[in-house]
Amino acid sequence: VVRVMHITVCEPTSEGYGPRRFTTYRINSDVAEAVLAQSLGGELAAAGGTSVRRRFNDFLRLRNELMDACPGIIVPPLPEKQTVGRFDPTFVDKRRRALESFLARCCAHPVLCASPLLAAFLEWPEAVRREMAKAAPPAYIPSADAWARRSDGGDPLKSALADVAHFEAQARKIRGVLKREQQRDLERSVDLMELAQGLASFGQADFNYSLRPGLSRMSGAMGVVSTVCKVQAEADTHTLLSLLKEYLLLAGAIAEQCRRRDAVIKGLEAIHAELKAAQQQLTKHTGKAGAEKKTADLDTKIGDLRQKAADAETRL
Repeated sequence: VVRVMHITVCEPTSEGYGPRRFTTYRINSDVAEAVLAQSLGGELAAAGGTSVRRRFNDFLRLRNELMDACPGIIVPPLPEKQTVGRFDPTFVDKRRRALESFLARCCAHPVLCASPLLAAFLEWPEAVRREMAKAAPPAYIPSADAWARRSDGGDPLKSALADVAHFEAQARKIRGVLKREQQRDLERSVDLMELAQGLASFGQADFNYSLRPGLSRMSGAMGVVSTVCKVQAEADTHTLLSLLKEYLLLAGAIAEQCRRRDAVIKGLEAIHAELKAAQQQLTKHTGKAGAEKKTADLDTKIGDLRQKAADAETRL
């Protein structure tokens, strides 16, 4: 996707009091300089950037609306809700970065970037909306007919939910092992630093004068190893653990759409069953004296059910 807008989430501000206290974030949308240069000013330059404030619940509402409006599209995940410690500066900044990542992914998505819901959320002017729609690459979503023409005649997503669940289980297992290893590295770092300090102190004693050079070298070595353990633990947190967390959130987003799809399929099967029963009833009553109203009602019902089935198949 051509980068049209540069999105930043900043200035978290606590608002309200007591149980109604919440945090809002400023969202700045600025037209990319390269796009402005190509447009030679014009409407985009006149439109300029936008700035809005939104709270976390607004992001949740936007995501739910995008999922309803774009069935089958994997909407980027949001960070999980948290009650305890949600006003802690470290947590607020972590959430700020996650919200910025969410909007960046939406703006880079070939379908979501042109959504009127996203444009309204960020209060983009019409010129920006047109530019985003123009810059979006073509998105291909196989139709139901295309799936029906598959050589094996099967549903390509039949095992999707089970596959995602298997991936989640494996990722959680690996992440659990890494977290335990990280904790061991932190504990090892603390122990080695205490050992380094103890050796240094022990070497300063007058009666250990002859051992002082050796104890000093050993203390320095233990200090270096302690630092290495701490750096490794921090690296695990900022790389592998955080990456696996992102993968788990994405897997959850995929599972959401798989469950929605399964619900549509079950609803479609129920409609077909009801339609079959109505058709059988119509056949039974057709031509019978005094059954004119009954057959008319069944005709209407069958028409409604066929429309519901068509709508469900389109959504599927």
